[in-house]
Amino acid sequence: MQVVGIYHTDEQEFRRSCYIPYSTYKTIFDTSDKIAAINFSVNGPSTLQEHKAFEDEYTATLKSMHDIAPDDDSGLWVRNSYTENMQMGKARDVLRIALWILGLLTLISGIVGVSNIMLITVKERTHEFGIRKAIGAKPGSILRLIISESVFITTLFGYAGMVIGMVACQIMDKTVGQKAVNIGFTEIHMLENPTVGLDVAIEATLLLIVAGTIAGAIPAWKAARVKPIEALRAD
Repeated sequence: MQVVGIYHTDEQEFRRSCYIPYSTYKTIFDTSDKIAAINFSVNGPSTLQEHKAFEDEYTATLKSMHDIAPDDDSGLWVRNSYTENMQMGKARDVLRIALWILGLLTLISGIVGVSNIMLITVKERTHEFGIRKAIGAKPGSILRLIISESVFITTLFGYAGMVIGMVACQIMDKTVGQKAVNIGFTEIHMLENPTVGLDVAIEATLLLIVAGTIAGAIPAWKAARVKPIEALRAD
Protein backbone atom coordinates (compact mmCIF):
# COMPACT_ATOMS: atom_id res chain seq x y z
CA MET A 1 0.00 0.00 0.00
CA GLN A 2 1.03 3.61 -0.57
CA VAL A 3 0.32 6.29 2.07
CA VAL A 4 -1.21 9.30 0.34
CA GLY A 5 -1.97 11.44 3.41
CA ILE A 6 -2.66 11.56 7.12
CA TYR A 7 -6.18 12.35 8.28
CA HIS A 8 -6.68 14.05 11.65
CA THR A 9 -10.04 13.87 13.43
CA ASP A 10 -11.46 16.74 15.41
CA GLU A 11 -11.97 16.64 19.17
CA GLN A 12 -15.64 15.71 18.85
CA GLU A 13 -14.83 12.81 16.51
CA PHE A 14 -17.19 13.93 13.77
CA ARG A 15 -14.88 12.56 11.10
CA ARG A 16 -13.76 9.02 11.70
CA SER A 17 -13.53 7.91 8.06
CA CYS A 18 -10.68 6.13 6.34
CA TYR A 19 -10.33 6.80 2.62
CA ILE A 20 -9.34 3.84 0.45
CA PRO A 21 -9.62 3.18 -3.30
CA TYR A 22 -13.07 2.10 -4.46
CA SER A 23 -11.68 -1.01 -6.10
CA THR A 24 -10.08 -2.03 -2.77
CA TYR A 25 -13.39 -1.53 -0.96
CA LYS A 26 -15.25 -3.61 -3.55
CA THR A 27 -12.70 -6.41 -3.25
CA ILE A 28 -12.78 -6.57 0.54
CA PHE A 29 -16.32 -5.64 1.57
CA ASP A 30 -18.78 -5.63 -1.31
CA THR A 31 -19.01 -7.66 -4.52
CA SER A 32 -22.32 -6.23 -5.75
CA ASP A 33 -22.74 -3.53 -8.36
CA LYS A 34 -24.71 -1.16 -6.12
CA ILE A 35 -23.39 2.21 -4.85
CA ALA A 36 -25.06 3.79 -1.84
CA ALA A 37 -23.62 7.26 -2.24
CA ILE A 38 -21.11 9.31 -4.24
CA ASN A 39 -19.34 12.28 -2.68
CA PHE A 40 -17.44 14.79 -4.78
CA SER A 41 -16.40 18.44 -4.87
CA VAL A 42 -16.54 20.87 -7.78
CA ASN A 43 -14.58 23.90 -8.85
CA GLY A 44 -16.27 26.90 -10.44
CA PRO A 45 -19.53 27.76 -8.65
CA SER A 46 -18.95 30.27 -5.90
CA THR A 47 -22.31 31.82 -5.11
CA LEU A 48 -25.47 30.28 -3.71
CA GLN A 49 -27.31 30.80 -7.01
CA GLU A 50 -24.53 29.14 -9.03
CA HIS A 51 -24.43 26.12 -6.75
CA LYS A 52 -28.21 25.82 -6.84
CA ALA A 53 -28.16 25.93 -10.65
CA PHE A 54 -25.41 23.28 -10.76
CA GLU A 55 -27.34 21.09 -8.34
CA ASP A 56 -30.52 21.31 -10.44
CA GLU A 57 -28.64 20.57 -13.67
CA TYR A 58 -26.73 17.66 -12.14
CA THR A 59 -29.90 16.18 -10.63
CA ALA A 60 -31.78 16.46 -13.92
CA THR A 61 -28.92 14.78 -15.79
CA LEU A 62 -28.75 11.84 -13.37
CA LYS A 63 -32.52 11.36 -13.45
CA SER A 64 -32.44 11.33 -17.23
CA MET A 65 -29.60 8.78 -17.32
CA HIS A 66 -31.34 6.41 -14.87
CA ASP A 67 -34.90 6.76 -16.19
CA ILE A 68 -36.18 8.62 -13.12
CA ALA A 69 -39.10 10.98 -13.55
CA PRO A 70 -38.05 14.66 -13.29
CA ASP A 71 -40.59 15.29 -10.52
CA ASP A 72 -39.69 12.15 -8.53
CA ASP A 73 -37.78 13.48 -5.53
CA SER A 74 -37.59 10.07 -3.84
CA GLY A 75 -35.85 8.36 -6.75
CA LEU A 76 -32.64 10.32 -6.35
CA TRP A 77 -31.34 12.26 -3.37
CA VAL A 78 -28.74 14.98 -3.84
CA ARG A 79 -27.33 16.85 -0.89
CA ASN A 80 -25.41 20.05 -1.56
CA SER A 81 -23.30 20.74 1.53
CA TYR A 82 -22.10 24.07 0.17
CA THR A 83 -25.57 25.61 0.03
CA GLU A 84 -26.36 24.18 3.47
CA ASN A 85 -23.18 25.69 4.89
CA MET A 86 -23.97 29.06 3.31
CA GLN A 87 -27.46 29.04 4.80
CA MET A 88 -26.08 28.06 8.19
CA GLY A 89 -23.47 30.80 7.83
CA LYS A 90 -26.19 33.37 7.24
CA ALA A 91 -28.05 32.12 10.31
CA ARG A 92 -24.84 32.40 12.35
CA ASP A 93 -24.28 35.94 11.08
CA VAL A 94 -27.81 36.95 12.11
CA LEU A 95 -27.30 35.39 15.54
CA ARG A 96 -23.91 37.11 15.90
CA ILE A 97 -25.41 40.49 15.00
CA ALA A 98 -28.25 39.95 17.49
CA LEU A 99 -25.73 39.09 20.22
CA TRP A 100 -23.67 42.19 19.39
CA ILE A 101 -26.77 44.39 19.60
CA LEU A 102 -27.77 42.81 22.90
CA GLY A 103 -24.24 43.23 24.25
CA LEU A 104 -24.03 46.87 23.16
CA LEU A 105 -27.40 47.66 24.75
CA THR A 106 -26.25 45.98 27.97
CA LEU A 107 -22.99 47.95 27.86
CA ILE A 108 -24.82 51.23 27.27
CA SER A 109 -27.14 50.55 30.20
CA GLY A 110 -24.10 49.83 32.36
CA ILE A 111 -22.42 53.05 31.26
CA VAL A 112 -25.56 55.03 32.12
CA GLY A 113 -25.77 53.34 35.52
CA VAL A 114 -22.12 54.04 36.40
CA SER A 115 -22.44 57.60 35.11
CA ASN A 116 -25.46 58.22 37.37
CA ILE A 117 -23.56 56.84 40.35
CA MET A 118 -20.61 59.11 39.62
CA LEU A 119 -22.92 62.14 39.23
CA ILE A 120 -24.35 61.47 42.69
CA THR A 121 -20.84 61.03 44.03
CA VAL A 122 -19.70 64.33 42.51
CA LYS A 123 -22.69 66.14 43.99
CA GLU A 124 -21.98 64.72 47.45
CA ARG A 125 -18.28 65.61 47.22
CA THR A 126 -18.74 69.20 46.02
CA HIS A 127 -17.29 70.55 49.28
CA GLU A 128 -14.24 68.30 48.89
CA PHE A 129 -13.59 69.52 45.37
CA GLY A 130 -13.87 73.10 46.56
CA ILE A 131 -11.20 72.50 49.20
CA ARG A 132 -8.98 70.78 46.64
CA LYS A 133 -9.24 73.76 44.28
CA ALA A 134 -8.75 76.25 47.12
CA ILE A 135 -5.40 74.65 48.01
CA GLY A 136 -4.20 74.60 44.40
CA ALA A 137 -5.65 71.54 42.70
CA LYS A 138 -6.03 71.96 38.95
CA PRO A 139 -9.17 70.95 37.02
CA GLY A 140 -7.12 68.29 35.20
CA SER A 141 -6.30 66.49 38.45
CA ILE A 142 -9.97 66.38 39.41
CA LEU A 143 -10.82 65.09 35.94
CA ARG A 144 -8.29 62.28 36.31
CA LEU A 145 -9.55 61.48 39.81
CA ILE A 146 -13.19 61.04 38.79
CA ILE A 147 -12.39 59.15 35.57
CA SER A 148 -9.99 56.80 37.39
CA GLU A 149 -12.67 56.05 39.97
CA SER A 150 -15.19 55.38 37.21
CA VAL A 151 -12.75 53.07 35.39
CA PHE A 152 -12.02 51.25 38.65
CA ILE A 153 -15.73 50.65 39.37
CA THR A 154 -16.43 49.51 35.82
CA THR A 155 -13.40 47.21 35.69
CA LEU A 156 -14.11 45.75 39.14
CA PHE A 157 -17.66 44.73 38.35
CA GLY A 158 -16.69 43.75 34.80
CA TYR A 159 -14.13 41.30 36.13
CA ALA A 160 -16.69 40.06 38.63
CA GLY A 161 -18.91 39.25 35.66
CA MET A 162 -16.00 37.47 33.95
CA VAL A 163 -15.42 35.33 37.04
CA ILE A 164 -19.11 34.43 37.16
CA GLY A 165 -18.95 33.54 33.46
CA MET A 166 -15.92 31.30 34.05
CA VAL A 167 -17.72 29.55 36.89
CA ALA A 168 -20.76 29.07 34.64
CA CYS A 169 -18.51 27.53 31.94
CA GLN A 170 -17.07 25.09 34.47
CA ILE A 171 -20.55 24.15 35.67
CA MET A 172 -21.72 23.54 32.08
CA ASP A 173 -18.61 21.47 31.39
CA LYS A 174 -19.24 19.27 34.44
CA THR A 175 -22.97 18.84 33.77
CA VAL A 176 -24.21 19.34 30.21
CA GLY A 177 -20.76 18.94 28.67
CA GLN A 178 -20.40 15.38 29.95
CA LYS A 179 -23.65 14.23 28.36
CA ALA A 180 -23.20 12.56 24.98
CA VAL A 181 -25.74 13.09 22.19
CA ASN A 182 -26.17 10.29 19.69
CA ILE A 183 -26.49 11.65 16.13
CA GLY A 184 -26.67 8.27 14.44
CA PHE A 185 -23.13 7.47 13.36
CA THR A 186 -21.33 8.87 16.40
CA GLU A 187 -21.77 10.56 19.75
CA ILE A 188 -20.89 14.18 20.42
CA HIS A 189 -20.61 16.42 23.48
CA MET A 190 -22.42 19.71 22.88
CA LEU A 191 -20.71 21.86 25.55
CA GLU A 192 -17.51 20.00 26.31
CA ASN A 193 -14.80 22.20 27.86
CA PRO A 194 -16.28 25.66 27.03
CA THR A 195 -13.56 28.29 27.33
CA VAL A 196 -12.84 31.93 26.50
CA GLY A 197 -9.67 32.82 24.63
CA LEU A 198 -7.02 35.20 25.92
CA ASP A 199 -7.71 37.61 23.04
CA VAL A 200 -11.36 37.89 24.14
CA ALA A 201 -10.30 38.61 27.73
CA ILE A 202 -7.90 41.35 26.57
CA GLU A 203 -10.54 42.89 24.31
CA ALA A 204 -13.05 42.80 27.18
CA THR A 205 -10.54 44.54 29.47
CA LEU A 206 -9.94 47.32 26.95
CA LEU A 207 -13.68 47.66 26.44
CA LEU A 208 -14.21 47.99 30.19
CA ILE A 209 -11.59 50.76 30.36
CA VAL A 210 -13.22 52.64 27.48
CA ALA A 211 -16.69 52.19 29.01
CA GLY A 212 -15.45 53.45 32.38
CA THR A 213 -13.87 56.50 30.74
CA ILE A 214 -17.10 57.32 28.90
CA ALA A 215 -19.17 56.79 32.04
CA GLY A 216 -16.98 59.15 34.07
CA ALA A 217 -16.52 61.84 31.43
CA ILE A 218 -19.62 63.94 32.22
CA PRO A 219 -19.33 63.67 36.05
CA ALA A 220 -15.62 64.53 35.81
CA TRP A 221 -16.37 67.53 33.61
CA LYS A 222 -18.93 68.79 36.14
CA ALA A 223 -16.53 68.23 39.03
CA ALA A 224 -13.76 70.14 37.24
CA ARG A 225 -16.09 73.13 36.69
CA VAL A 226 -16.94 73.49 40.37
CA LYS A 227 -15.98 76.94 41.64
CA PRO A 228 -14.10 76.92 44.98
CA ILE A 229 -16.22 79.67 46.62
CA GLU A 230 -19.56 78.06 45.68
CA ALA A 231 -18.25 74.62 46.68
CA LEU A 232 -17.12 75.82 50.10
CA ARG A 233 -20.54 77.36 50.70
CA ALA A 234 -22.28 74.09 49.80
CA ASP A 235 -23.64 71.94 52.63
